[in-house]
Amino acid sequence: MNKNNFTLRVIDCPLCGSSRFTAMLRGMKFDFKNNCWAVHETIQVGVCDHCGLVYENPQVVLEENALYTDQHCYTPKADLISHDKHQQRMNHMLWGLLEQRLNWKGFNRALDIGASGAWSDFILQKHPHIEQVVLEPSWDAVQHGRKCYPKVDIRHGIFETFEDSPGSYGLISLFNAIYVLAKPRKALANIHQLLTDDGRLIINVTNQHLHVEAWLYGRPYLNLAQLMRTIMLVYYSRKTLKIMLKISGFEIIEDFTAEQPEDPLVIYMRRNQWYFVIARKSAHGIPKMDFEDLKDETERLEAENFFKRYCEMISDISIQALFDRHLANHIHLFIPDNPHYIEWLLPRLKAHCPNVIVYSKPLDHTELELADEPGTILLNGFEADVDIETLHRRFDHIKAFNCRIPPETPSNDPFNLCIHNENGEMIITHSFCPIQDIRLFPFPAQELVRG
Repeated sequence: MNKNNFTLRVIDCPLCGSSRFTAMLRGMKFDFKNNCWAVHETIQVGVCDHCGLVYENPQVVLEENALYTDQHCYTPKADLISHDKHQQRMNHMLWGLLEQRLNWKGFNRALDIGASGAWSDFILQKHPHIEQVVLEPSWDAVQHGRKCYPKVDIRHGIFETFEDSPGSYGLISLFNAIYVLAKPRKALANIHQLLTDDGRLIINVTNQHLHVEAWLYGRPYLNLAQLMRTIMLVYYSRKTLKIMLKISGFEIIEDFTAEQPEDPLVIYMRRNQWYFVIARKSAHGIPKMDFEDLKDETERLEAENFFKRYCEMISDISIQALFDRHLANHIHLFIPDNPHYIEWLLPRLKAHCPNVIVYSKPLDHTELELADEPGTILLNGFEADVDIETLHRRFDHIKAFNCRIPPETPSNDPFNLCIHNENGEMIITHSFCPIQDIRLFPFPAQELVRG
């Protein structure tokens, strides 16, 4: 991707202000010219060496990139109409979670940041006394929202330049939006000012770094391109998000994890999870935090390990499950000719079964001439699945497995099987998963709250 597509600026850490930053991976952005996701030449996703926050650097200067703010959320691969329909379906889950947790009769005005207007219109129908304001950076989304939700005050702009009277909102929501705030401390200071003294701030986020499962069309997000989400400017963990809120003068009333309920109409993000935070202004005001108070070497190491080894950790879980379940005397590995990836994968397989034969062509069972012996395993490492059931009908003993989790569309994943970062480190970008009917996310399962 041409690095001159956007105006960029090298920034200090959005949380602690440190200038010490370790680049981990190149970021992804949408390439409108070629209609696909692309690895950016300049933008890096890295970790603050002081506090452990993960963020993009250099960062897109939102105030100077109207094309980016207007078009980068809704793309031909994630269109506006589909997004709005999904928000409409999400309303019932959100209402089930928030109806009893908030004093709706006490709110006179609400602001939803980065939204289509579907949620605001939904609330307006239930509580007509609450004036609904939406701030949305996409002009197309604003026009669509004004047409579909005429009773909602939908404004065009970015929150970095948003102004309104202090204390004029009882409720402010950031649904999947806090990670696109370029200057979160400044933004949260503005939210703090805009809220009434007894107002509420609601945040929800879905990203694996928060230890929530991400799913799309029934597929778990197990590849690096699905962790490195293209619109995110900041990748919060639960810890860094809580610290960001604390130093901005908020106290958390409740935080919880919720999952998209089973619904035949909501196939798009079924099983997807969100981390929710409900906060209010702290009675102690905005604390004075010393720079050294924010130092967190443990957070830094954990963040770096999580991003660099995400696919490795998932692969190790699945490979171990394969050998726990199945006898393995001979392995036939069908995989693209990528020497670095094969060099990484082979020791993991040979640790359990020394006899591994590698083929750099797709698995075609009609051409196979193998002894049908117990303990013979075929591993398909190509993106296209093979017909496992047909293959198993042909053989009595041979077992075969598709080992790749494909993206929902090929153009959504610009990474190869592995990459080398700026420091020369090899990073696996595609998980190798022969066993997929188990929980593969490399973090503890969360206790879920039902709406």
